[in-house]
This record gives sequence, structure tokens and C-alpha cells, in this order.
Amino acid sequence: VMPHQQAKLTLSNAGATFWGCVEATGSAKNLTRPQQSELRAQLIQAVVDLTPMMMIANIACFLIVDLLFWSAEYRLFLPIWTGAMLMAGIWWMVSPRRSQKRQPRQKASARGVQRMTMHAAFMGLIWSAPIVFLFPNVAEAHRVVLVAVASGAAAAGALTLALVWQAALVYAIALLAPVLAMLMTRGEATYMGLAGLGAFYGYAIVRTVAERGRLFADN
Repeated sequence: VMPHQQAKLTLSNAGATFWGCVEATGSAKNLTRPQQSELRAQLIQAVVDLTPMMMIANIACFLIVDLLFWSAEYRLFLPIWTGAMLMAGIWWMVSPRRSQKRQPRQKASARGVQRMTMHAAFMGLIWSAPIVFLFPNVAEAHRVVLVAVASGAAAAGALTLALVWQAALVYAIALLAPVLAMLMTRGEATYMGLAGLGAFYGYAIVRTVAERGRLFADN
């Protein structure tokens, strides 16, 4: 096998392991493939069942952002952002339920995890947009609100998605990474401190997600 072919094979195996792994800590690794498929379906279904609650919380949060920051300067950005969030939320709620009507989910492949994770990444990026776009131009008090919104959205979304740990991890990274990068580029001690706190908070979220997935799999 040529070196470049070996590298491609290694990357392919790593990708398959990432998407196919039932939970992050590996305590379910002794399950057979059919058992892992059934467990994966249960994990995805548990997340789908929590979706309405997550969407209600999202709607409340982004309407608060709209109300706080509505002005002539942002009257184009905020409606576009709100519309994108609503469309993503509606798709999130409708798509799995349409699949269930066609055929109840008894087993799930790694592709199902991949689809959920990609959508979670999209949701995370949408959430990061107002924080990154509005932060440089608003007053200090409003900046505190934006950081609080980012932290709350990251925690709530990741914990809702926790049973599909890939989706929770990618969601938190997609949301927090742009926010932390923006804070660090400000160069001021206060914002560097906030970035450090945000990074620690993100680490705590990841550990909590992994532990919750492990407990579900063990049960």
C-alpha cells in the first residue's frame, strides 16, 4: 500500500470510528453491531423527543436578542438571522417526524448520526452570528448580554443533544469557537478573561456530554 493510500485509509477509518461510535467514552464498545445500531436509534430518538423543548427555548432567546438589539442599523441583519433560525428549527422538528411516519426507527446507521451532527453544526453557526456581528458595535452592557446568550445557548443545546455526542460536540464548537476567537482578538484583559472562562465552560460542557452519554449507554 502506497503512503498516500495508507493515509487515506487511516483517515477513512478514523471518520468511520467517529461517526459510528455510540458514545464518547467507549463503554458500549463490547456491544455487537446490531446492538449498537439499536442503541444508536434509541439515542437519536431521545434527542428528537427533546426537540420541541429546545426549539421553544431557542425561540424565546432569539426573540429577546431581537428586542434588545432592534434598531435601524440592524433592521436588515436581525430579520435575516431570525428567519434562518426559524427555518432551521422547523426543519429540525419536521424532518425526523416525517421519517418516523414512513417507518418507525428501530435501528440507525452512522449516517443518521452524521446528518444530525451536520444540522447541529448549522444551528451552532447561526447562533454565533449575532454575537460575532453585533459585539464590536454595541455598549458594554449589551456585550455582557451577548456573551451570556452564547453561553446559555451552548449549554442548553449541547445538553439537549448530549445523547448523540458527536452532534453535541460539534454544536458547542461551532457556536463557541467564533465567539472565543472574537473575544481573544479584542486584546483587552477583560475579554481575554472572558475567553478563558468560555473555554473552561466549553470543556465542562464536553465532559458533561460524555458522562451523560455513558450513563445512558450503561443503562
